[in-house]
Amino acid sequence: MTQIINHCRVLSGWTPYGEVELASILPTWMDALQTIPDHLLKASMDKATADHDWSQPFPIKAMVTAYQQLIAEDRAKRQSTPHYRADGTVACRWCLDTGYVPVATYCPTGNEWYTPVYPCECAATPISQRAPVNIRADWERNDRGQWIPSDSSTSPRCQCGFCKQRRHH
Repeated sequence: MTQIINHCRVLSGWTPYGEVELASILPTWMDALQTIPDHLLKASMDKATADHDWSQPFPIKAMVTAYQQLIAEDRAKRQSTPHYRADGTVACRWCLDTGYVPVATYCPTGNEWYTPVYPCECAATPISQRAPVNIRADWERNDRGQWIPSDSSTSPRCQCGFCKQRRHH
């Protein structure tokens, strides 16, 4: 973290902080950047400093904004880039050739989300289990590879025992 702070200071045309000064401002930077994982601090700094006007002071929050942009760019890239098999053909867009589609489902009884898997319709699923994929157009794949509804009201019906029992009464 101290390297990032001093790097930004040098880019501003100032001399690096001394040990005492760093110790006094380090908590402020740590607090401001706590949402950024350690392994993405440098990438966030590089993105934030690339277009910064160095005649102005460098805002710490610019790194948080850059981190959020990195995450959004990565998500868009992963969703637009098809997954390929070893032979160069495109994998199933629903299950990525696992044979099963993870669908985030909301349980109103437990007030929580869980992820059951449903058989896919592709060749990766055993033929006796193949079924049409019931994923709606407004759903998207999250960071864990689960299909999630953009609105919890469009979640599939919860299949837990409590919700089934409640539907039958």
